[in-house]
Amino acid sequence: MAQGISTAPGVLFSADRRFVHHLRLNVGHPGDARVDDALRRVGELASLAVSAGR
Repeated sequence: MAQGISTAPGVLFSADRRFVHHLRLNVGHPGDARVDDALRRVGELASLAVSAGR
């Protein structure tokens, strides 16, 4: 949220908890440069989290 990007844990969208290690991304408008930038930033943040051992 601090980056202006909203996500939800994937487990919220699974009745049997099989998506406990997933992330759901929602986009409510056609793709454009802003969406591309947000997806790129999510990738960067995920990479940093993996590098940090989270």
